[in-house]
Amino acid sequence: MLVLLWNSSYGQFYKRGTNQYNKDGQRTGLWISYWDDEKKIPMSRAFYKDGYEARVSMEYHQNGRMRLKYRYFKNNRLKVKFYTEDRVLEAKGWAVIEYNKEDTHFYYHGKWKYYSPKRKLIRVGWYEEGKEVARTLSN
Repeated sequence: MLVLLWNSSYGQFYKRGTNQYNKDGQRTGLWISYWDDEKKIPMSRAFYKDGYEARVSMEYHQNGRMRLKYRYFKNNRLKVKFYTEDRVLEAKGWAVIEYNKEDTHFYYHGKWKYYSPKRKLIRVGWYEEGKEVARTLSN
């Protein structure tokens, strides 16, 4: 009985490979791309559902450290964070992503905070459909 349970769970794990397409030819599940041929330095890591990114996606600098992190929410809203090659937070804020047949449109929408290399808040901006509508500077 124990052997059957192990075999069953192994089969489910095996089906969950990376970089897979669903029956409609759309990306599904975890997708990982790499900077190098040896697949040691990640370029991006994203989860797809019905051909669109979902959950959390990350992009990496060529040194393998996180460059960008997207967290997907309802109504095509995203929480976005940018990092330097030294893992210091540069900026964070909200964005919107719109999909249509021709292309994908991504733009800032809402409050964005920008930080100095010493991790101090230096500016706050407010955006509407990608255009900055207000800003405050921090001392």
